[in-house]
Amino acid sequence: LSFGDIELGNDSAPQTVTVTDNSGIALDITSVLSNDSAFSVQNDNCSGNTVVPSGNCTFEVIFTAISPGHLAGTIDVITNSASSPDQVSVDGFAAKPGKVALSVTDIDFGAVVPGQQQQQTVTVTNSGDLDVAVPPITLSGDAEFSLESDTCTGVTLAAASSCSFAIAFAPAALGDVSGQVTVNPIINVSGTGAFPAPVPALPLLPLALLILLIGLFGWVRLYK
Repeated sequence: LSFGDIELGNDSAPQTVTVTDNSGIALDITSVLSNDSAFSVQNDNCSGNTVVPSGNCTFEVIFTAISPGHLAGTIDVITNSASSPDQVSVDGFAAKPGKVALSVTDIDFGAVVPGQQQQQTVTVTNSGDLDVAVPPITLSGDAEFSLESDTCTGVTLAAASSCSFAIAFAPAALGDVSGQVTVNPIINVSGTGAFPAPVPALPLLPLALLILLIGLFGWVRLYK
């Protein structure tokens, strides 16, 4: 029995096993046992019963995704048959639910000259095992921020797959501005409209000393 991917903490749908007596004598079934707690037996019509030749009985198996990853075991059917215990192999995958993971949690554009624009790309990745639907990406706060190149809104991401969008900052005036990008979780964005710092002037004192040394050097050469 293969139960496939079951979200962590949940139960699978039951699968039915039929035990048939293919011998010419009655089959006495003592018990039906699971050797792994992730797989449980229910609606057991076999344990403690006798199956006549060519007759059968049934039981069900449920997989409970109790720990992440692939889980496997056996269901042992204990009988008076020479082949006892007869075993049913069982396996399933306990899958972590799909989860949106962001490449950044905060974006600070720093100082940007009014009238210019800077962009930063955000990558959205599904860090779970199951598919996840990316919620609509919304932007709130100052109008200087804008959402660009959105390939994520309305997209369903498979495990380990990703999409991206960009946040642009184009200050219209001087001063600090801020906003929020809601993806679940939230990205805080900020920036400052500012003119570039002026190039520092050469200090006057070192310049005067340089001129003095040049003049002194010329005077010494002339004196010689």
